[in-house]
Amino acid sequence: MRVVVIGAGRSGLYTSILLSDYFDVVVYEKEKYVGKKKGTDIVSTNILKFIKLKKKAIKNKIYGAIFKHKGKEILIKRKRIVALVLDHKGFEEYLLDLAEKRGVLVKFGYRFVKGSLTQLTFKEGSKVLTEVNWDILVGADGVNSLVARNYSFYKAQKVIFGYDFLVKGNFEKKYVILELNPEYFYWIVPENEEYARVGFLFENVKLHKILKKKFERKILVNYKVVNWIFRPIPIYDNYRWQKGKVYLIGDAAGMVKRLTGGGTIPSFWGANLLLKSILKKEPFDKVGRPLKMYLNYHNLLYDFIKHLSISTKFKILKYGKLFFEILGDMDTVWGRGPAWLGRRPGAPEVPGSNPGGPIVNQ
Repeated sequence: MRVVVIGAGRSGLYTSILLSDYFDVVVYEKEKYVGKKKGTDIVSTNILKFIKLKKKAIKNKIYGAIFKHKGKEILIKRKRIVALVLDHKGFEEYLLDLAEKRGVLVKFGYRFVKGSLTQLTFKEGSKVLTEVNWDILVGADGVNSLVARNYSFYKAQKVIFGYDFLVKGNFEKKYVILELNPEYFYWIVPENEEYARVGFLFENVKLHKILKKKFERKILVNYKVVNWIFRPIPIYDNYRWQKGKVYLIGDAAGMVKRLTGGGTIPSFWGANLLLKSILKKEPFDKVGRPLKMYLNYHNLLYDFIKHLSISTKFKILKYGKLFFEILGDMDTVWGRGPAWLGRRPGAPEVPGSNPGGPIVNQ
């Protein structure tokens, strides 16, 4: 059976790795190489339940966070590592290497144009169109996926927006800095003692130029900006993830935590659920309910926190400091919760497999 994956980002490559043990997998990517889109790339250590990482894929190890508000600070830290700052390009090159070693064929420079129930059409540069047959199709082609729109999953995704800057300065590499600001969610994620990723999220795209100028004037004035990107970030909005033999994964499916904009762990969890769905011949939207519940939980938590005043949020952090230092973040608490809450990210979902073990172990 021939599986075609559209998109060689991390969700597409990881999905192809899992599927390659059971099917012939081909990945088509519009870019000429992996890791082109760079930005803040921080994940919790839950990622180690899905995949073992090589040193070249990790830039820094984080032990806690410093929350700031009106000159006050709260440091929440743990003795063990709580998050990893990834080398975006190095991590995706690592996934590409794993995929190719498992027999996955990855074709670069192929842009998806349209698809039917049996064939896909690609454009390779300025050359004539290429027709490809498929049995299972996985759309992993990012926000506002062409695959999703071609097969009528949605007309457009619900999104938020983010600016992300690579800056040079002096940083405490062990801690992330989070500023409680009424206008936007603002962070500093150190890659090492000299460089950091600084950025913010916001909802109203019409204000992006105003917010950028204000951010540059108030925050970036303290650093030397090396480069920056502006990007849309999808929000989960109860999308369907399957129509017949067509599946969505990653940003294309809205597998992103609303609270932080993080999508790597939900996407890897989703890839394991997708494999389970195919092998057991059960609907992906049914098998994926624990992940859907997890994403909706983040949406509800964000809506609750959004309506709290900044001072109230700061008080919650102040008085909840011991809770977070002992038990960890809310994802960790979710993972320890009762069975009806759904499986935690990384729990084995496929008979005979372990997402953090032999499937992708090196």
